[in-house]
This record gives sequence, structure tokens and C-alpha cells, in this order.
Amino acid sequence: MTNNAEEYFNRANSKLLQNDYEGALADYDTTIQLSPMSAAAFHNRARTKHFLFDYIGSIEDFTKSIELDPNDPETFYNRGVVRCEISDKVGAITDYTKAIELKRNYTDAYYNRGVENYKLAIYSLAVIDFSLAINQEPLNRDYYFNRGLTKRAMSDYHGALGDFNEVLKIDKGYIEAYIEKGNAKDKLKDYQGAIDDYDIAIRLNAEDPLAYYNRGCSKYRIKDYKGAISDFDKTIEIDPKYFEAYGNRGAAKSNLEDNYGAIEDHNCAIELRPSHSLGYYNRAYVKSKLKDFIGAIEDFDIALKFNPRNAEAYARRGDAKRELHKYIDSISDYSRAIELSPLYSRVYCDRGIVKVKLGQTEDGLADLTRAGELGYQKALDYIKKHLDLT
Repeated sequence: MTNNAEEYFNRANSKLLQNDYEGALADYDTTIQLSPMSAAAFHNRARTKHFLFDYIGSIEDFTKSIELDPNDPETFYNRGVVRCEISDKVGAITDYTKAIELKRNYTDAYYNRGVENYKLAIYSLAVIDFSLAINQEPLNRDYYFNRGLTKRAMSDYHGALGDFNEVLKIDKGYIEAYIEKGNAKDKLKDYQGAIDDYDIAIRLNAEDPLAYYNRGCSKYRIKDYKGAISDFDKTIEIDPKYFEAYGNRGAAKSNLEDNYGAIEDHNCAIELRPSHSLGYYNRAYVKSKLKDFIGAIEDFDIALKFNPRNAEAYARRGDAKRELHKYIDSISDYSRAIELSPLYSRVYCDRGIVKVKLGQTEDGLADLTRAGELGYQKALDYIKKHLDLT
């Protein structure tokens, strides 16, 4: 680099440190004009373009820097960071891997590669990367936290709990760790333990809607419907557009036989998210309880339009059609539910009962027998009471 080029380069570096990105860019341009083989100039101009949100230009400059100096791990790492900005996860992983080859103890590269593997649902590799980062920096809470998230995604809830506990040893005020710890306990059906963790999260931040929402879900699972409604109320007070809270509050109200209140909540959930299948399914379920079978069928139709693989929706639409004496249509829905969920014992039983009602006794008996084999006692009771097999 000539003296003149070095002067511009140093001035550009000073401007970059002062966050004068436009000024730095101009000086790096001049540096490169005077010294077009300077890998460092391309590298720093790439960093500047990154700060200016010119991601494509940044990647181009990092690539040129690598051509001039292919052994600098920082350049590969930084190009990987920019590739993340444009959602090029595979490209980012490739760059982080090269950075690690050049610098074996590159903790940030292991961590960032773990994050991208997590996003790609390559969880086993993500766990390895986070573990390697932890080996080098065992007091970094974020490494444990993200490994915990990954283990939870792998349904390793005990392992996730261990990681979230490690996070809290390092930072007892990390609210998200209490929430995620509660989520893991909820998955393990330790609902009271989950509620206890959400309680702590709420004490640390009484305005976090997620903590109230998750606590409401755990209360719902232990049939504390009034407590669940209270938490969903608070969730909605903090975030009036939290559509899941309306849906779950509606479900809790329905369990307390406040079915009209439940429908109001499901209406709100649908208004906020009109393409969300579960909102229509939930409203249809309540309409069935109110014996509005025509309205229920209409909602099940919409639910199945958005999620045609919902076996429960087919089964309950079949129930509604059966109530309206649309037996052939009912059988069709039950059959589709069984196709999607071949061990759905209750549906075998109900399809069998409808077939018997239509005079299809042999086929009906086969369905009822299958339901009994799957452990559905009601089917066996029906056979004993209504079918003379002597």
C-alpha cells in the first residue's frame, strides 16, 4: 500500500470507528483506487457496506478480500455474518466452517454456525456447535440458552431444563430463561413447576405478555380454567392483538360452559388472524355444543380449507353431520379422519354406529370391533347392547 493509499486507509478506519460510514466508504474507495490489491481495504469496505445495509456489495468486497488473502478467518466469518442478513444460511455455514478451519478456537464462529444449523432444523449439529462454544466460554449464558432451545426442539426436555438452569446460574435475572424453563416443564407435564417458573418471570417483568400467556396455558392444562382466563385477560390487556390468547380464553370459557363468551373470543381470534385454521375449529366446536350444527359445519369447512390434514376437524364435522342425519356424509368424514389418524378409536366406533344405523351391520361391526381392539370401551358396550351375535 502506497503512503497516499495508507493515509486514506487510516482516515477511513478512524471514520468507521466514529460511525461515519459514508465518509469511511468514500475513503476506502479512494484507498482501493490507489491500492487495488489491498485485502484489508476490501475487507474494511465490506464491513462499512454492511453497516450501510448494502449486503450484496459487502459480500462482493469480502469475496475480493478472500481472493487476495484466502487465509484470513475474520473475512470468512464476517462474510458469513452478512450472508445471514440475506437468509443465505447454507452460505453462512460454509463461511463459518472455513473460518473454523483457519482458526480452530473461533468461538463466535461455532456459535453462529450453531444458530444457522438451528434455523435449518439441523438440531444435532447445532447442539455440537453450541457445546464447542461452551467448552471455550463456559460462562456465556447465550450459548447455554440456545443449546437449551435446540434440545427443546429435539424434544429433549430434560436436557433443555439442564441448560436453562445453567443459564440462570450465570444470570439469575434472565427472564427468557425462566419462560423457556417453564415451557420445558410444561412439556414434561410438570405443570405446577412450569407455573412457578412463569411466576418468577412475571415478578421480574410484569408487562411480558408471553409469561402470562404461557402460565395461562399451564393453568388450563390442570383445569384451573378461571386462573387461565385471568392470565389470558392480562395477556390481552398488554397485547390486544395476541390472537392465541383470545382462542385459549375462549376454550377456557367453553369448559366453564360460558359458550357464548367463548364464541365472542373465537370471533376476535378469527378477526385478528382470518387464515388461522384453529380459530374456526374452536368456534365450530363451541357451536356444536350449542347444537348449531349447520354453523359448526360451516366453520369446520373453513378450518379444513386452511388445514386439510386436521383429523379431529373431519371427525367433529362428521359428528355434526350425523346430528343432522346426514349419515352418508358423516361416514365420509369419519373415513377421512381415519385415513389421517389410523388409530383414532373413537371415530371407528362412531362410524360403526352410523353404519349399523344404515343397515350396514357387517361393516359396522368391523368398525366397532376395531375400536374395541384399540381400547375404546364404548364400542364393546355398544356391541353387547345392540348387536345379537349369538
